[in-house]
Amino acid sequence: LKIKSNLKLDGKEVSINKNYKIKALFCMPKRNLNIFWEELIRTIDFISSYKEIELILLNYNSYFPKLPNHIANRVNIRHYLISKEYSTSKLIEWADIVFHAGTSVIFEFFMKNKISIFPRYLSCNTLMCEKYNTGFNLSNRDELRNFCNDAVTSLNDLKKKYKKKCRISNKKFNDDFIYANTKSVKLNIIKTLSKICNRL
Repeated sequence: LKIKSNLKLDGKEVSINKNYKIKALFCMPKRNLNIFWEELIRTIDFISSYKEIELILLNYNSYFPKLPNHIANRVNIRHYLISKEYSTSKLIEWADIVFHAGTSVIFEFFMKNKISIFPRYLSCNTLMCEKYNTGFNLSNRDELRNFCNDAVTSLNDLKKKYKKKCRISNKKFNDDFIYANTKSVKLNIIKTLSKICNRL
């Protein structure tokens, strides 16, 4: 991630609107996942009902899920398609909080120390973040409400609470999936390629 950023491969910075206290990114799930789509729309409606939160929806396409106009046109919601106007990396950097319901870029949330939120009630699937208890896994809309209230009350206090609760499990997730329990990803790749070459 550092090399990619240093080579300026992540594209332009995401514009910041200082009218909002909280910057939230929602990485929308792919259409083929087992998602309760109506509940997802209600969740977006609820999060964006907080005037202190600016919400970016990062989606795979512009036509699904179809948000009602009264939600889609809110001034505190921005809509972007993946790898179009901004890179996913830059959007994650921009965010204070990242919501998801299953995404392949979850490791980047943890490596960039973002508050990661999995609304468990949106999915029929069991995700690795749930198995590892990484980030905040919300069981229902009551927990979502409590989380949003905590965020707008004090983002700094929320960050401290998140770090205290999630530091060990997030590190375990990164160690297992990113570093493969080695000190260097680069050395791990070299070892793996060397093993493959030796078998040829």
